[in-house]
Amino acid sequence: AFASMYGNTEKMADYLARLIAERGVKNIRIFDVSKTHVSFIINEIWKYKGVILGSSAYNAGMHPMMQHLCHELEGLNPKNKNYALFGSYSWSGGGVKSLISFADKMTWNKVAEPFEIMGVPDSSKMGGLSEIADNIL
Repeated sequence: AFASMYGNTEKMADYLARLIAERGVKNIRIFDVSKTHVSFIINEIWKYKGVILGSSAYNAGMHPMMQHLCHELEGLNPKNKNYALFGSYSWSGGGVKSLISFADKMTWNKVAEPFEIMGVPDSSKMGGLSEIADNIL
């Protein structure tokens, strides 16, 4: 699931999904939290072992719709999830930092270090997503 303001985090999510698919994973679900109600996203999270969350920075925190998803997940606390985090920012950041704070409250298994890009993602900047793709399997 991702939250993007200007499309940068969405590009990262699409690129990451492609990397995961190239590694043979077939059941990949991508959700834009601004377009899909949180209840549908949570329903899918219950079904799968791997969860990847991505957020753009918004007022030195995470995107409000991602914050809403994280709040709901915190209350439900689904168990036995492997997770990874990513995001983008333009000024001072905060989206990934807020995702890390959320993840620290969960009992999930971190499979890769959080990855963050400043500005517009391009192929020269997205190499860190490979660690996520390699380890979320």
